[in-house]
Amino acid sequence: MLKSGFSLLAAAVLTSGVALAFTKKDAGVGSIETIHQVNAANAQAQHGDVDGAIAILTRALDAPDMDTKSLAVIRYDRGMDYLTKRDFVQAIDDFTAATEENPHYHAAYVALASAWYASGNTEKCIAELQHAIAVDPANADAHANLANVYHGEGRDDDAVAEYDRSIETEPSAYAYEGGGLIQLSKGHVNKAIADLTAALRLKPDYFDAFVNRGMAYANLGDGQSAIADLNAALAMRPNDINVRIDRGNVYALLGQSDLAIAEFSTAITSRPDDPVLRRSRGDAYLALQNYPKALADYDATLRLLPNDAATLFNRGAVLYAMGRYSDAVTNDRAAIRLYPRDARLYDNLGTAYGAQGKLDEAIAAYDAALRIEPENRQANRDRAGALRARETGQKIVVDTRE
Repeated sequence: MLKSGFSLLAAAVLTSGVALAFTKKDAGVGSIETIHQVNAANAQAQHGDVDGAIAILTRALDAPDMDTKSLAVIRYDRGMDYLTKRDFVQAIDDFTAATEENPHYHAAYVALASAWYASGNTEKCIAELQHAIAVDPANADAHANLANVYHGEGRDDDAVAEYDRSIETEPSAYAYEGGGLIQLSKGHVNKAIADLTAALRLKPDYFDAFVNRGMAYANLGDGQSAIADLNAALAMRPNDINVRIDRGNVYALLGQSDLAIAEFSTAITSRPDDPVLRRSRGDAYLALQNYPKALADYDATLRLLPNDAATLFNRGAVLYAMGRYSDAVTNDRAAIRLYPRDARLYDNLGTAYGAQGKLDEAIAAYDAALRIEPENRQANRDRAGALRARETGQKIVVDTRE
């Protein structure tokens, strides 16, 4: 489960709520009273009184002694308050005014792009970020946020290029992580690990980078490194259920099914209606050959997600292992009705029929599997076994699968 700590236009949020701290020597800042008003507004906003903050900032804008840069800061702060209220029209008006009053106000450009994005206008968002970069090519936040938007639009090559430009301008853990996630999605796992490692060098307590690097290691089959990173993440957030699920999945990959079961059980306590968790724990029980508990979890999964192919497939295998061949046939036939092009289901059905001594039905099921996948080795072997059993007069087919 990949997590990104660098959400779309995160930098705009990170730069919000900056209090004015000018002195009398700052040219054109305004009176001490005005400075106090603006700082008071930001304090109110931080305590949840956004409307009160907006009212104070609106009064401050009427002060006669403010220069354009100071007005831009107040416009920006009020815009951030409007953005909090999801009043995108007013936020866009304030951010636009802030960029007009101070054309080099980097945070205002990013915030304006954020408001356009939040209002659903991605085209305007991209245009504002590109304009911010044109005004200042060294605006790392603009490059990184443009990369985020490109990624959201599926333009991953453009996104990687913008992350790289952001890093060249000002190395950022968030930009490294953003690029790393794209590399991971492209299957470039080693490159992803390198990027996420760079993120952690810059920000050693970066929770999401530990999680994502852990899952990247898991993709490489390096379960021990994956567990080490997930342990580091859990040391920071011991109650994070998603990381416990990730760790459970890695334990399962390592064959440590008992530890996987413990993680999934903890997660199920918090999410009792999550079918994927139930199925995952069922798979771990199956690996331990604890068939009754595996079946209980698969049944719970199907109550929550009735047509889940993976659960139906493994449930049939459990019923077969328990000697409940008739129930296995019923399960596999129901699964085939839902997924008639899955050769594995026909092969399982044939095996269940064979265990009952119904060799003609078994051979027919294997034939159906081979019509879908003629080169399916397991189905070919199973069919040959059923034919031999029929020729020699055996009552059942011996299952030779591991």
